[in-house]
This record gives sequence, C-alpha cells and structure tokens, in this order.
Amino acid sequence: MLFIRPLTALILIGLLSFFGCRPSPSSHEIDKLQSTQVTTLENSLTQLKSIGDQDSLVMLASLESEKLDELLSDSLLALYYQQTGLMLYAKSIYDLSEEYFLKSQHFYENAGLPSAAIRMLANRAVLNELKGNYKEAIDMYLKAAYFFSDQDDSLSLAHVYTNIAVVYEEMGVPGKALEYNKSALFIRQQKKDTLSTATNFNNIGVIFDEYRNQPDSALYYYQRAEQIYWTYHVPAQRAYALNNVARMHLELNQQDLASRELATAYGLMDSLNNLHGKAKVLRNQGELYFSQMNSKKAIEAFRQALALFKNLNDQKSLLEMSELMSKAYLASGNYPKAIEFMSKQNQLKDSLMNTESKAVIAEMETRFQVKEKNKTIKLLELQDEMNNRRIKNQIGIITLLTVIFLLILIVFLINYNRNKLKQQQLRLELQNYVLQIHKMESEIKETRATPVLTPDFSEFDEFELTDREKEVLHMIARGYKNSEIAEKLFVSENTVKTHIKNIYVKLDVKNRVEALKRVKLVQ
Repeated sequence: MLFIRPLTALILIGLLSFFGCRPSPSSHEIDKLQSTQVTTLENSLTQLKSIGDQDSLVMLASLESEKLDELLSDSLLALYYQQTGLMLYAKSIYDLSEEYFLKSQHFYENAGLPSAAIRMLANRAVLNELKGNYKEAIDMYLKAAYFFSDQDDSLSLAHVYTNIAVVYEEMGVPGKALEYNKSALFIRQQKKDTLSTATNFNNIGVIFDEYRNQPDSALYYYQRAEQIYWTYHVPAQRAYALNNVARMHLELNQQDLASRELATAYGLMDSLNNLHGKAKVLRNQGELYFSQMNSKKAIEAFRQALALFKNLNDQKSLLEMSELMSKAYLASGNYPKAIEFMSKQNQLKDSLMNTESKAVIAEMETRFQVKEKNKTIKLLELQDEMNNRRIKNQIGIITLLTVIFLLILIVFLINYNRNKLKQQQLRLELQNYVLQIHKMESEIKETRATPVLTPDFSEFDEFELTDREKEVLHMIARGYKNSEIAEKLFVSENTVKTHIKNIYVKLDVKNRVEALKRVKLVQ
C-alpha cells in the first residue's frame, strides 16, 4: 500500500503561517510569498487532476514541473512531485510515477523532512514490486525499515515488514515471508494495534495454505483474522476471511461448518454488492457440493460463479471454473458437456498466453511513445539550442527504434513457439481425455451387464464406523492407495486421510495392517 499524504490548503497554510509568524523584519513579505506559492501549487495540482487521459497528463506534468521548479520552495516542490506521482500511479504509468517520487524524496531531504523522504522511498518500493523488480523493492523497503527502527517508529516499521513479506511471497520464498509477517505481527501486538494484526494473521494463513499445505495451521490464522474483523466491524475483510476459513474446513472434511461459513460470507458479499467476492464464495460452495457427491448442485454453483467471473472479465478465474465444470460434468456422467468445458479450458489457456504476449509488447510501445513525446516537447521549447544536436538525436532515435523492434520480434517469436508447443500438448491432453471417457463408457456398459455386489458392512457394526469409513476400509483391504481411494470416491486425498485417521481411532489401531486384522479382513 502506498504511503499517501492528502494535500489540503488549510494544513499547508497553517504550517507555513506557523513558521512565518515569528518576529522578523520581513515577516509580512515572507507570508505573502508563501501564500502565493501555495496558491500556485494548488492551481497546478487542480489542473492536473482534471486531466483524463494518460498522454495529456504526462505532457502537462512535465510542463508544470519545469515551471514550478523556479517558483516553489523545496518543501512545496516535494509535495507537488508526491501528489503528481500518485496521479501517474493511478493511471498505471509506473516508470514516470517512480521518477516523480524520487524527485519528491530529493526535495523532502533538502527541506529537512527525512520521514517524508523515507515514505517516498517506500512508495518507490511499491512501484518496483508492481513491476516485478523484487530485489530493488526489498532493498528500498530495508532502507525504510532501518530508518523507522532508528526513529523508534514501530508501527511504520511493522508496515514495512508486512510489505517485505508480501514481496517474498510473490517471489515464492515462503520462509522469508513467514519470518517478516511474524516480526510485523509481534510489533503490532506489542503496540496493541489489533486491527492491523489481522492482515498479518491472514497473510500467515495464506503461507500455510498455499505453500506448506498445512490446513490446520492455515485455519488457525484465518480464524484469528476473521475474529478481529468481526470484532472491529469490517464486513468486507471479514467476508474474505470467512471464505478462507470455510475452504480450510472443507479441506478437513468439516462440511457442516464450511456450509454455515460460506452462507454467512455470501450474505456479507451480497450486502456489499461485491461481485468478485460472491463469485469466490460460490466457487467454494460448488466444491462443497462436489465433495458431498451432489453433482447437480455443484454444477449450479459453478455456473453462477462462472457467470460472475465472465462479467468481471477475470480470465484466470474463468480458466479455473472451466476445469471445475468439466470435472463436475464428468462425475455426473454428462460427457459431452465435460468435453465442451475441456475445450473452453484449452481456448482460455491460449487466450491468456496471447494476452500476456500482447501486454508485454504494448508496455514496450507505451514506454517508447512516452519517451518520444517528452523529447518532442523538449525539442519545441529548445528549438534554437537543438540545431547542433539534431544528428545525434536522430541516430539515438533510430538506434532506440531498432532495439525496440528487435525486442518485440524476439518476444513474438518466443511466444509463438511457446504457444505452438502448448497447443500440441493441449491437443494430446484432449485426446487422452476422450480416450479415458471412452474407456469409462465401456466400463459402465460392462458394469450394467453384470450384477453389482454390495459389500456387507454389517460385520463392522460393533465398531460404530460410518458407511463412508466402512467403504474406505474395504478399499484398504483391496490394496488401494489413498490417491486411488480419493479418485474413486470423488473426494480429496486429505479427506481420505481424515477417514483413515477416524478408523484407526475407532478400532484402536495404529496402521492399516492392524486395522484389517482387527476387523478380520486379513489374517
């Protein structure tokens, strides 16, 4: 999150008046000069805020910068570059935004405001994180952390630690992410900043959930975050936390709890008209129905989530939903629909790859165009001085164009070959799916042609096993592995492990061999 300091004329004038009211022979002139500077700054920022498109904002910001550099004090220049940097950030012009934050940092340092300068450094770190420059982002965050540590500003230090943890998580280094999240959590707990601790609890839950596959630990931290959001009446964040809690209960086969939590989360998302949140909850609701072997309800929930993701143009979620829909239709025996969604899944994969390629090329072209327009402005303003440099500039432009063209060509060729290989792989996968479906159809026909023997579970009544636990026990006796049992029962492998654990407890045994001997399925 960027460190944002809002500009208000009242605060600025108040600060300037405070420093300007000290007895001095020229205090009236100083007050008048400062008031004029503040008015000039406000007019420039108001004009910039009224600009709608990116190109116009970039051009006007450059013109205003050159004009104000000669008119404003260091502190007001720092404020101008800070606010303009935020406007550029809002337009996703990240490179130029960082340049403005760097200038703001420089002028804050000149004005003797080191805390404000460090916050601009933190803003630059955020932008580098967004651009994927993770090492640069961490270096900047660490400089900010050292400063806040020296200043004994614990809460700002905790905020920086949380941002560092997010960067490490994006880099796929969960150990470091966990370390910095726990450091931030400790500081916030010491300072009794309880609401902010919910962010760290949730982030730690994500690490145990997505990187370490430890649903019990993830559930604990998600529940801590949800409880804080509930206590402090933050419904939007509580809804997401509840959705995470429900997903963990689903992983642990605690379906009743998951069902109630999903219903509450959906109600909160609906009251906030959060379409993306509703889609996420519906997706998990479908997973719940699927684990209960209710394919009809699962398909309906998945269909609703798919429609919302489609309206939101969330391509990655649409890809995930297509995969889930194909599995649900396959489980229900509707093979044509399953194949239809498999095909859509492959199309979405191709589309996402093409979109990423186009995004890279578009970003390069945009950067080039911005640089060229800035050069054009300079050429128009300094026309008399540029006659002797014209040849050098032309050579530079031709070189830059050549490099960019080569880069675009390389990116295109790489992605073309990657897409071609991916399409071949996807075709092979689809053919494999079709063969599997034909095989399943043959097995179904054979099964219908022969009588089905229903296992006699009455022999286990004395152990008070559930029907599903008896079924799992019989499959263990037949030599099936956990993954094979999960596939045949259409549940997750963690669910199978939970059933086996319950069987061991009820039979008072420690392993499969003892369990089978206990129920006399093996001698």
